[in-house]
Order: sequence, then C-alpha cells, then structure tokens
Amino acid sequence: MQNKEHLEFTKKPMGALYDVSGKLPDVVFSVCNELDLEIEEKDYRSIFDEFLQRIESQQSLTSE
Repeated sequence: MQNKEHLEFTKKPMGALYDVSGKLPDVVFSVCNELDLEIEEKDYRSIFDEFLQRIESQQSLTSE
C-alpha cells in the first residue's frame, strides 16, 4: 500500500518536471541569442530529446 501511495505522490512533481523541462530548450536558445552565442538548434534539440526519453524510460522502469 505504501508503494502505491508513494507513486501517486510522485506523479504531480514528475509531471511538473516534464512541463518545465519541455520549456528548457527555448530558454537556452533565448539566452544564447541574447549573449550572441552560437548554438545548433537541431543538434541541441536532438540531444535534449534523447535525454528526456532516457529519463522517461527510467521513470517507467521504476514505477512498474
């Protein structure tokens, strides 16, 4: 019973984490633009998406 309650408790913060994380690339691009730093948007998004997929897959493994 305690594990089920813990999973329910962690759903909301994890959802918030994914919401905030989804906005991170736009923030990075804005800061780089403001500071006149070059960044390859396509490459960054690809790396970032891979990172999020790994986090999501690890999260699904721990919630089973």
